[in-house]
Amino acid sequence: MQFDRNFVDELKARVKLSDVVGRKLRLIRRGREFVGLSPFSNEKSPSFTINDDKGFYHCFSSGKHGDAITFLMETESLSFQEAVEKLAGDLGMEIPRASFQNSEEQRQRQARRVTLYTVMQQAAAFFAAQLDGPSGAGARAYLDRRQTPQDIRKAMGLGYALPLRTALCDALIKSGVTPDQLVESGLAIKPDTGGLVYDRFRDRIIFPITDNSDRVIAFGGRAMSADAQAKYLNSPETPLFHKGDVLYNLASARRALQVPVKGNGRDSLIVAEGYMDVIALTRAGIPNAVAPLGTALTEAQMALLWRLTPEPILCFDGDGAGTRAMLRAVERALPLLAPGRSLRFVLLPDGLDPDDIISRQGAAAMEALLKTPLPLADILWSAETSRMPLDTPERRAGLEQRLNALVATIADPAVRKYYQNDMRQRIGALFRAASGPSIPQQPYNTPQRRYPGRGRQFPPPVGVGPASTELKRTHLVSGGANVYAGARRERLLLSIVLNHPVLLDGHIEVFSGLTLRVPKLDKLRSEIIELTALLCDLEKESLRSHLIDRGHGELLDELARAGEQSGDRFSGGGADHSNAEAIWIDTVRRHRAETDEAQEIEEAKQTLAESFSDENARKLIILKQQSAKDAEDEQIGGLGGVPGWSLKP
Repeated sequence: MQFDRNFVDELKARVKLSDVVGRKLRLIRRGREFVGLSPFSNEKSPSFTINDDKGFYHCFSSGKHGDAITFLMETESLSFQEAVEKLAGDLGMEIPRASFQNSEEQRQRQARRVTLYTVMQQAAAFFAAQLDGPSGAGARAYLDRRQTPQDIRKAMGLGYALPLRTALCDALIKSGVTPDQLVESGLAIKPDTGGLVYDRFRDRIIFPITDNSDRVIAFGGRAMSADAQAKYLNSPETPLFHKGDVLYNLASARRALQVPVKGNGRDSLIVAEGYMDVIALTRAGIPNAVAPLGTALTEAQMALLWRLTPEPILCFDGDGAGTRAMLRAVERALPLLAPGRSLRFVLLPDGLDPDDIISRQGAAAMEALLKTPLPLADILWSAETSRMPLDTPERRAGLEQRLNALVATIADPAVRKYYQNDMRQRIGALFRAASGPSIPQQPYNTPQRRYPGRGRQFPPPVGVGPASTELKRTHLVSGGANVYAGARRERLLLSIVLNHPVLLDGHIEVFSGLTLRVPKLDKLRSEIIELTALLCDLEKESLRSHLIDRGHGELLDELARAGEQSGDRFSGGGADHSNAEAIWIDTVRRHRAETDEAQEIEEAKQTLAESFSDENARKLIILKQQSAKDAEDEQIGGLGGVPGWSLKP
């Protein structure tokens, strides 16, 4: 099938190449580009670059170059037709029924679209002329009151629709436009009872709406009369215009992003609520502003935003309607979030919009607000915690249930995992604060020991004063040989991850935060974390291959041999994943307990050195005895948690 070139161009314009590539590769942003490891060759350093603005990728290691369609053809062995159909399906775009370029129907459809573009341009010129003419005096006075200067009016193409019933229709029909074309373009209405067509827009300030190529495709109109049935009126759906797929001022805002100014909101797209807000922001020197067209921000509009900036800033009015629009945007965005792709929010003072702030307080006040946008997670948390008091267990459980349900809608597993962790920490901090001071709850809590953590109760000393000669000679006080018994545990932690890398999907933060005292294992852990950040869906063999390329082959063999000799069967790749995960978590708990124990011993030694008394010496003895006992229990009793599993062969 030979697709219509205009359809293919529109498809490429809508798709964000980094989104397509990011489903297969782990990408890292560098300036306005993304980089990752090549999907076409086995490499250690990323040489695959993606430029969303140009819509192309380039692989320096293989020399391959292409767009989103080419990438799918190369990586999924698809034909051109299959790749186009897949991208169109992902974007929800309907492929034209007659898709042959040489079909008569397609040629006629394209000719009709070209004609409609011409009609819309003629209408824009007519409206602009009326604003500048005698009949536009009232509209000009309104724009003056809204502090909209002449240069902004010209740049934005503002116009005025006369109050007459057929002023636009009469003018365009005289120039050769047919009544059917006026109706098809949304400029005119045809009575149900028949008769002559009449203007859709009358006695309104006109805001031209353009597509990505800056062609006029629709209009918005603001009523001049207070008695008008609708304050704002937009064009209906037409062959050129689909309201949910378009953002007002997007073409101009995209050009403004080419020369970003860091730190004041000008390096990202600003989403305001309406036409006049966008115009006010432009007047204030913030030309990278857009607006949806009278509806809540749609998924398609978010996709347009993310094509140009990873974290657009939503800046809606500080009233009830603006808050509702913001929360609807949060709910719609959650399923679409991806690594490095989100929304940020600026909360305006109650009852004010960007135009109000700029007019009353100046551009600097607006820029100050844009400097500190809030992340989506903060808005989600604030919205849910402010619904009702959280003064009972039932209400707290309700909060947790609502947050879990919302976070569960996030499709990307990595983002979902981090949101789950973030919300869990917020809930813990909130409820701990509500119930007063308490011991912080940590993930992977250390199991209860005979002598629990710091603050334990020691047997009372026999006497207080300098340590006796016998105590000073005690081996536990003086130290003696201290062989690190945790090396085997560290080896087991690394071995399980190497054979079950999917485990890191839910435990990467814990893995990153472990204290590893064996230098070569700590270095290996760092390499694994880096590869996990670069590569998606890392599997055992792929991970091993990359680590061998980085010079860790000998250590990998050593770990495998040690596991076989010690009987660590759950560190093997053939072990059941759920059992391996249980062993890994239990080993983390034990490792953290040993780490805490070692720190307590060091602190007790320091205390003893500063104040050498029987009491302090006795505390150190008890700590060392317990440490020795724990090490012995681990050797004899195994890892626990899984029946029949022991460190012994």
